[in-house]
Amino acid sequence: MRLIIVMAALLSTLTVEAKIRSFELKNLHLNFNQNNGRASADIFNLTFDFGVLNLDGYDIDITKGEDYLYFAKSDTNFRLNNIDESVLAAFNALSAERIDIQGVANKSLKLDFKNGAISLGDEIHGLEKLSLDCFTNTRGDDTLVSFLIPCFDKGNIDIPLIRLSQKSAEALLPLWQSTPANYLVEQDKLNIFIPKKLEDIRMHIVEQRFEMSLRARFIFKLTLRMKGTAQLNQKKDIIVLNLSEAKIGFINVKKIIVNLLAKLEVTNIIVEGSTVTIKL
Repeated sequence: MRLIIVMAALLSTLTVEAKIRSFELKNLHLNFNQNNGRASADIFNLTFDFGVLNLDGYDIDITKGEDYLYFAKSDTNFRLNNIDESVLAAFNALSAERIDIQGVANKSLKLDFKNGAISLGDEIHGLEKLSLDCFTNTRGDDTLVSFLIPCFDKGNIDIPLIRLSQKSAEALLPLWQSTPANYLVEQDKLNIFIPKKLEDIRMHIVEQRFEMSLRARFIFKLTLRMKGTAQLNQKKDIIVLNLSEAKIGFINVKKIIVNLLAKLEVTNIIVEGSTVTIKL
């Protein structure tokens, strides 16, 4: 999700400033850490009102400033200005062996990500694969975050596996301790059984209502299921998620999930009760 949020934030900036109509990136290799990075792609096309920007086959240097991202290649450059500081602060690390992504404003967004890592605050997590597929027949406002509109009408996210950092794995422990499996573990040996990865992460959004599930092994496999609403506020450039239900089996873990979200140290995410606001 973090990867999608970061990319969506950057795309929304392009949309506002230059009215990008569509884009296509094929076999994008990316390596970004802290303030600098490099990317290359077999196909790298951005279609604006004024024409097409083609960066096929180039190595592109990426630099992060206080409120901008600067992209440069051998014979030209362009700069994305006025990016919210909290979004840039969250954009610390992103690498991928391959990314294929294409979108049409107000219509569709599709992404396939393979073998890389993403940052969540100061923590970096391994990500083997992520797929996103969104589509809508509902037209939105061209001057706003039009590439995200399809994902709140009909969107599917699939992440087979995320490898957690040690800090994040330990932070999730209260969630697994709420299950009967906790009574099968000697408390001084908990560290041995803390899940180091999350599997089969799936999120489906239909007309601004979402269902999400994921699995982890704590003695035996546990499945977390969540439901709620997901809304895109185009005037404020924010995503608002409201969690209505969270269960592991028959156990209600909504309060635990809310408490864990409140402890997230991510600059563009605000948690108030069961509502999560993501600034784009």
